[in-house]
Amino acid sequence: LEEYYRKKGREGIIEIYKNEIGLVLDTLKMLVDSISGNWLITADHGERIANFWRWNSFEHGGRRDNEVIEVPWFEIKNR
Repeated sequence: LEEYYRKKGREGIIEIYKNEIGLVLDTLKMLVDSISGNWLITADHGERIANFWRWNSFEHGGRRDNEVIEVPWFEIKNR
């Protein structure tokens, strides 16, 4: 990401994340529509992309800030 950031800037990085989340949400919708039951969507860690410019780092190691420590999750109640 850091090399891409140097080439494309903040807008380029945000565009990458938007594209990736779009792919994830499309796949998630397909799964939720085809498999009944409740879903809990989570990640292995948070992300500090919103505050890269404050920390000057894309990495998620070293610092113990809430953006990385707090794991995002989302619950879907389905059928």
